[in-house]
Amino acid sequence: EKMVRAEAELLLDYIGEDSRALDLGCGVGRHLLPLRSAGLHVSGLDYAKRHVSLLHKDFPGIPVRQGDWKQTPYKNSSFDVVYSLGRNILHETQLPAQSQLFGEVNRLLPIGGTFVFDIPDRTVGNYQKLAKKYAGVMKKRGISNSRYGLVYDSPDGQNFMTRYVYGHDDIVALAEVNGFVIEEIKKKELKNGHGDVNMYYTLKKIADAPDHDGIRGSRESEKRLASAQAS
Repeated sequence: EKMVRAEAELLLDYIGEDSRALDLGCGVGRHLLPLRSAGLHVSGLDYAKRHVSLLHKDFPGIPVRQGDWKQTPYKNSSFDVVYSLGRNILHETQLPAQSQLFGEVNRLLPIGGTFVFDIPDRTVGNYQKLAKKYAGVMKKRGISNSRYGLVYDSPDGQNFMTRYVYGHDDIVALAEVNGFVIEEIKKKELKNGHGDVNMYYTLKKIADAPDHDGIRGSRESEKRLASAQAS
C-alpha cells in the first residue's frame, strides 16, 4: 500500500489537470482510482475481463476497457501520458511482442508525449539471483536460444509465471527503435529484505514508430531491435 501511494504521487509529476492519461494493465484500479479521485482524466485498459467487470460494477461509467495492450482500441494520439506500473511489462517475454508494445504506446501518444513504466533492477537483489539461476538451468539443459533475463517467478510462492526481467540495454534499444528517448530514470530501494531496487523509466516520444505489419511488429523493426541490443 505504501508503494502504491508513492507511485501515485510519482505519476502526479507527469499527469497535469488537463492531461489525458492511460493506465496500461490497470488491474482493479490501484493507481487509476486514486488518480481519478484527485480529479485527473485517467482511462484504463486491462487484459483480464474479470478486472474490467469488477471496475464497471463498482464504478459505473468508469472509462476502462478490456483489450490487448499491443493492439488497443484507441485512436492515434489519444493520450498525453501512458503509464504501466507494477512491473507490468515483464509479462511480455518475447522480443517481437515487447517491440509491439512499445510501438503501440508510441501510436497512442503525440510527439512530446510521455511513457512511464517500472522494472526491477536485475543487477541486484532477488532478480539478479533469479536471472542467473534460470540462465544456469538453460545452459545445463543445452538450451542456447533463451534470453538472459527470462525467469520463472511467483508473487506468492504458489502461482508461478514466466516473465522477462529487462536490462537497461533492452530499454535503450526498445526506445530507440520505437521513437522514444529516455528522459529520466528514478531508482527506489525496496524494503523487502532482498536488496531489490525498482527502476522507474520516463520516455518521451520524439518520432513516430516505424510502420508495422499486423500488430505493429514488422520483421525489419525486429531486426533493428535485435541489432541494437547486440551492440
